[in-house]
Amino acid sequence: AFEPQWVIDMRPSSRWFVSASLGAMFGDGKLCNTYYGVAPAETTPTRPGYVARSGLIALRSGLFAAHPLSRDVRIFYLLRIESLAGATNRDSPLVRRNIGWVAGIGLSWALSRSEQVAAD
Repeated sequence: AFEPQWVIDMRPSSRWFVSASLGAMFGDGKLCNTYYGVAPAETTPTRPGYVARSGLIALRSGLFAAHPLSRDVRIFYLLRIESLAGATNRDSPLVRRNIGWVAGIGLSWALSRSEQVAAD
């Protein structure tokens, strides 16, 4: 797999961290066949065989934001969208939708900290 990404990190205030990304994922024939291929033994009357080719797997865009609730606890939010527009194997019988998305909210907790702070 090869996944080039453009990422920009921002600090709109001292309490917020925001990151936006744009990227594309490419794969060789073996990887693409894992996700999109249908071997002869796996065919059904409604799922024909399919041999996947190497190339573009998906275009991706994401947004991530986080801010501290305390010294050790942070809350974070994420949104990620993937598109198969232009993907090499979008015609696979395993593809049901050309766009998918994920959204989430979570907490991270630092269980311990080192005695020395690292320098940038």
